[in-house]
Amino acid sequence: MRFPRLILLAACLLAAAPALAAGLFGGPPEPGQMPSRFIRVEGVDAGLLFTQSGDGTQRLRLADVTCILGRVRFGVGFVEMVGVSLGADEPFAGMLLPAHIGYTLWSRPARTGFLYGVAPDVYVEAGGGWFALHTPFDGPAARLALCCDVDYYGFGVGFDAGALTSPPKYSYSSREYALYACLRLRVLTFGIGF
Repeated sequence: MRFPRLILLAACLLAAAPALAAGLFGGPPEPGQMPSRFIRVEGVDAGLLFTQSGDGTQRLRLADVTCILGRVRFGVGFVEMVGVSLGADEPFAGMLLPAHIGYTLWSRPARTGFLYGVAPDVYVEAGGGWFALHTPFDGPAARLALCCDVDYYGFGVGFDAGALTSPPKYSYSSREYALYACLRLRVLTFGIGF
């Protein structure tokens, strides 16, 4: 008796899958409509980062590319550096090829010539990579944040707040994690819609 019910359930799910996928991953735009899928490119993302201990430091992300399919987002950058207190000889540590995934909560893309800006873009993002200072394998690091970005004609600002982790030898204020907030300036940022 259960087997026919499972077949019926599977058939219903298969029939509903294209509609569910279109809502989550978007689809090609209708003529005259705004696209729901974008490739976002960001040349430089630099900002001030503050942890729960009150320490202020710098964060710099270079050459980041994000693919946005409806509400789902994923991407990779060239490098993400964070200024940490490692002493005068070792002021920075960071991640090589940091990867990130996320979910868009609210976004208002706007056409700027052939490209697209966003005002605003609110999303949740989880990212990570290997912390690197002397070698690319010093240990894993991760970040989870609520982010809000605004950009237009290649320039923008952003704010994110969340939690960071790091390998023990690069700990934030003697901890392996830190709650943080970061205000960022974004340069050479644009979207290509499809």
